[in-house]
Amino acid sequence: LAPHKGQETLIRCAAILKERGVRLNVWLAGIERGGGSDYTARLQGLIPSSGMDDRVRLLGERNDAPDLLRAADLVFLPSTHEGLPLCLLEAQAAGVPVLAAPTAGVPEIVQDGETGFLIPANDAAGYADRAAQLLTSPDLHRHITQQAHAQVTREHNWSQYCARMMAVYAEVLGAAAGQRLSPARINSQPGLI
Repeated sequence: LAPHKGQETLIRCAAILKERGVRLNVWLAGIERGGGSDYTARLQGLIPSSGMDDRVRLLGERNDAPDLLRAADLVFLPSTHEGLPLCLLEAQAAGVPVLAAPTAGVPEIVQDGETGFLIPANDAAGYADRAAQLLTSPDLHRHITQQAHAQVTREHNWSQYCARMMAVYAEVLGAAAGQRLSPARINSQPGLI
C-alpha cells in the first residue's frame, strides 16, 4: 500500500459504481511500505467515509497472489508512477482485464481498448465507467482478455527475454572485440547496458 499506487482512486471508483447499482468488491492486498501505518490509517478512514466498508477489504500481506488473481474479475493499477509492473503481466497471463494509468512502462503492455484500458491515475469516474463496461459486456471482456493473453504469452516469455539478453551481450561483446564503447555510444543506446 502506497499513495502513488492509487488505492484511494480505486475506493472512490467503487463508491461511484455502488451509487450506480454496480457491485464491485475491492481487495487491496499488501502492506504499507517502510513499515509505517499513516497511509493505511488514511485508507481505513476513507473506506467507511465513502460508504464502502461493506465492499472494500484490506487483506494485508498475502502469499496467495495467484489465487487472488484467478478469483478477480478486474485488476486496477491507478498508479502515478511505475516501471513495468509485473502484476499487470501476471493479470494478463491469468486472463484478467487490466485498468491502469498510462505511466512509464504501462503503455508498453496495455494498449487502450485492446489489451486493457488506460485511464488517468486520479480519474475515479473514468475507472468506474470502464469497469462497468467490462462487467456488463461479456464480449468486450472476452476480447480484452484474449488480446492481452496472446500478447503477454508472445512477448513476455523466457524465450523472448533470453533473446533480448543475448542481443545485448552480442552487442557488448562485438564492441569489446573491435569497437570501443564510448560514453556517447552508451548514452545513446539506453538498452545497451
